[in-house]
Amino acid sequence: MSTEDTVSQIAKALGEVEEIPLTQIAGVVRVLGEDGAQALLKETLEIEAKGGQLLADGTRRRSPGGVFFQLARKRLPVEERKEIFRERKPASTDDSASPPPPAAEAQNADPSRLTRRRVVEVIPARPAAAKGKAGFVPPELPSALTRARIRQQVNQAVAPLPIEEQYHLLLDLLADIHDRVTGGAAPPPNEAASGARTSRGGGPRRR
Repeated sequence: MSTEDTVSQIAKALGEVEEIPLTQIAGVVRVLGEDGAQALLKETLEIEAKGGQLLADGTRRRSPGGVFFQLARKRLPVEERKEIFRERKPASTDDSASPPPPAAEAQNADPSRLTRRRVVEVIPARPAAAKGKAGFVPPELPSALTRARIRQQVNQAVAPLPIEEQYHLLLDLLADIHDRVTGGAAPPPNEAASGARTSRGGGPRRR
């Protein structure tokens, strides 16, 4: 089974269809290997079959994805765990991706960091997942898997650069895509003012 097939199988069993948790599953498979990730999935399904796992505060059950990622955090090396889950503080909750900071915190945050989308997990029917049946496959899963794979490749490609260089490189790529989508049309004045960027040399970006 290929790595992408393994990611797809685990995602379907956990009911994950969003890009960020799919990227995290791909990271777990990359670090622990296909056998290690499959072992985590088996352990997750066993926990679900026994009634699931509560959050640390006992307010509700973890989702299957939450159980899987919690188990993964315990087995991954510290640096790999921080890279996969983008941890900024010790993990204490189950969700596959941390919610974005409140608006007041976001305004005072490092401007080089981009806000992340909140992830809503889809919990699959437990009998189908527990018996290993394929079950319903959401139509958006294939494209989400492709985006997750490309996202992981991009993260790995830009990782050697300083964070500021990563930021400006991705802005350049977005500008190129914008030009292709709009045919080179200039953005509205307010958008142009807020999106003005400079090249690495400090001068205006020339095309």
